[in-house]
Amino acid sequence: MVRQLGKNHRVIALDFAGHGASSNAADDDYGRVRQAERAHLLAAQLHLGTYHVVGHSMGGAVAATLAIAHPEEVLSLGLISPAGLPDPHTAEFNALLAKGVNPLVVSGNWSGGERIRFVTNGPWWLHLFARCFSGVLSRRARERAPLYLRMFEQLGQEAPLAATDLQGIRQPTFLLWGTGDRVLDPARAEEFESNIPDIHVERREGIGHTPGVEEPRRTAKAYLAFLQSLQAS
Repeated sequence: MVRQLGKNHRVIALDFAGHGASSNAADDDYGRVRQAERAHLLAAQLHLGTYHVVGHSMGGAVAATLAIAHPEEVLSLGLISPAGLPDPHTAEFNALLAKGVNPLVVSGNWSGGERIRFVTNGPWWLHLFARCFSGVLSRRARERAPLYLRMFEQLGQEAPLAATDLQGIRQPTFLLWGTGDRVLDPARAEEFESNIPDIHVERREGIGHTPGVEEPRRTAKAYLAFLQSLQAS
């Protein structure tokens, strides 16, 4: 998806603290508010001035928090399967949690391949890749499992976004959600839609939690059309 967006825009894709190659101290703060402030500091360090921000899942919650905290910087907000609302997870996700399995964290008998198959609804080649390379996908992720579980716990303890928070988002907003999302309940799109004053909503039939992975070109095209509509207005 980044490759598609980068054809006509400068794209800065950051790793949150605790993700990728960024710092990952066990006792750090990985909540959405702190991550949003880190993103703000990065934008200042890069002298961006104003910018468009788009985030997926937890990144969506961070992006919304950034837009609320720094409205003078954020020109528009893109949300793809965003977290941040209270009790957001699907019944299937909560059922696994009740069995002691967090489907977003590779640990125990839950492999990297199983994680990919849970968060996506295809395409077929992605599930084939997940089966063939499950061991490779699991190795590093298992090493970081304690950190990811702590991160998940921190996010759960943090006050969720409320309707009044969403109503404070004044930027034009793009929201895309797959109807087959098994991580975050796609019905929660209605809460974003009814509270953010200026919002464009798209729902993708049968797509899972990761539209940017499952349909990268189509997802990028939809977001770019949103940006172009802003320029036209």
